[in-house]
Amino acid sequence: MLAAVLTAGLAGGCDRRVPDSAPADIPSETTSASAPTASSADTARAALPPDSVAAAGFVVTAQGERTGDVLQVQRLVVRRAGLSEPVQVIDGLQTETPWPPDAPGLEAVDMNFDGHVDLRLIEFRTAGPNTPWRHWLYDPGSARFVASEALDALSPTRFDAERRVVIVDWRDGAARHGRDAYAWQDGALQRATIGP
Repeated sequence: MLAAVLTAGLAGGCDRRVPDSAPADIPSETTSASAPTASSADTARAALPPDSVAAAGFVVTAQGERTGDVLQVQRLVVRRAGLSEPVQVIDGLQTETPWPPDAPGLEAVDMNFDGHVDLRLIEFRTAGPNTPWRHWLYDPGSARFVASEALDALSPTRFDAERRVVIVDWRDGAARHGRDAYAWQDGALQRATIGP
């Protein structure tokens, strides 16, 4: 039953975090989090290091220094599931990503509703609710994850796959807050109107 629930969730493009113990070959000063393919819930679970997320077809490893529950991510290394050689390295990152054992700051979710899993990473935790994220959309033509400045600018984002909209819940002080919605049109985000 559990395997069926996990498999259904992974097929739907949502992330699944699987805490496990760290492999012995990872140095203590460096922490990694990987996102493997979801071909089998049991196989994926056994192959994942701590704080992992699932991304169809790829293993995405966040590399950086850990200080308590914060991972200072320097790069994301993308590999095809089952292969050791990277197919892409997203370098030059300098994040202060919250990374507690049960909720890593790297997520795999279909952010543009095209059927391909994309990536997002918390840039740093704010004192308030407006948490900034970095976003990468999967481009099937190049088989690479491409930075999305449009989504970065809207952060904090959440994704409503049923209505196919990107929702931004924002707060500007104690009394001013709201929700904006955007829809993808010809590869660009346009303001949208949605119901409650």
